[in-house]
Amino acid sequence: MSIPFHPQVKVERFTDAGPYLCSGVLIGPDLVLTAAQCVWNETTRAFDSIHLSPGPEKLPSGAIQLPVGEVLWRHVTIFKDYADEPDLPSGLQRDIALVKLVRPVGAQFGWLGIRAVKPLCGRGEEARLSIAAFAGDDPKSTADDEFS
Repeated sequence: MSIPFHPQVKVERFTDAGPYLCSGVLIGPDLVLTAAQCVWNETTRAFDSIHLSPGPEKLPSGAIQLPVGEVLWRHVTIFKDYADEPDLPSGLQRDIALVKLVRPVGAQFGWLGIRAVKPLCGRGEEARLSIAAFAGDDPKSTADDEFS
């Protein structure tokens, strides 16, 4: 694989209101990390009409090139309470989805590593977690807040 690599994924979900455009990132050969709102249809309560296109590139003409086109997905995982509690507080702390692709495109585009880190605190102690997110469409967002 040559550097620079391009692990970005165009994520699009089609609804009755029109397309809902998002992005994601490859975090493994066949795993995409994105927001749950990008793949979960609250109206139908299902993962439907999801289209994933790895490695989108903007050409000098302004057109978007999709080097391998659309890649089918095998499985999507979101937090249960994201689906069961549609009135979550602003910031949507559990607005995370993991999408398993049918084929590993990571060898072509690369991926960003992600791993679990052993907590620094002991049992019964509080741990702090910060989530960085783009919250441009949510004026009341707490995406840059910390929570325990």
